[in-house]
This record gives sequence, C-alpha cells and structure tokens, in this order.
Amino acid sequence: CKYNLGGMKMLLGSDLMVLGTPSNPCVSLYLRDPDVMTASSYLSVWLDNVMASVPHVLLCWHKEAVVQGYLIKRTEEIPELTQFAFSPERIQSNGKQVLEWLKRECRQEARTYWLYRERGDDLLQL
Repeated sequence: CKYNLGGMKMLLGSDLMVLGTPSNPCVSLYLRDPDVMTASSYLSVWLDNVMASVPHVLLCWHKEAVVQGYLIKRTEEIPELTQFAFSPERIQSNGKQVLEWLKRECRQEARTYWLYRERGDDLLQL
C-alpha cells in the first residue's frame, strides 16, 4: 500500500487481512488471545490500519482457538483499548523523525543499511 508521512511517500508491504460487510465495507480482522495483548500489540494493530487506510478493526478474542467474543472499533479508538494508551500524534511525529534521519544518513547508493534497536533500549542504531 502507499503511505504518506510528513510529505515522504512510501510503498509498504502488508499481510493485513481486510474484510467487508454491508454495514462495514472495510474492516481489518485480528484473531487474538486477550491475555497476551500488550500495548505493543495494540500499537501494531493501529499502525497496520493507519498505513492501509482501514477505518475499522474487528478483534476476535479466542482461548485455545475457541472464539470467546469480538469487538469492532474505529481505528482512532484503538489507542484507548490499552491501559497504556499511546498518542497517535507522538507515534507519527517519532516515525517522521526516524524517516528524516534515515534519509539524511543513508545517502550512498548500492549499499545495505541495517537499522536495529537492542531489546529494552530506546536508541535506534544504523
């Protein structure tokens, strides 16, 4: 899918499952165990939907592959689903800063760059 962040255009790959119904023509589907959902899990769901321009998410809760229930939410409501609510504006601002930094630092053609972060560390390294 094509995505624009702060004037920088990107082409992204995604394995996001998107379904449609008459009442919700564009909904992403996630099958999850609610006991293992973390703030990072909700952030990942939100990012997938934002980058693919999907307005709704269907979270299907299961325990050992037996459906326990489901929840349909608008994409902008996803941050509120976690007790560790995150700020979409801050996430987008940080993403823009990282992309600008990569654009400045990765200037040589025909090179491979490795962007990584140590587990538990906030510092990105190139």
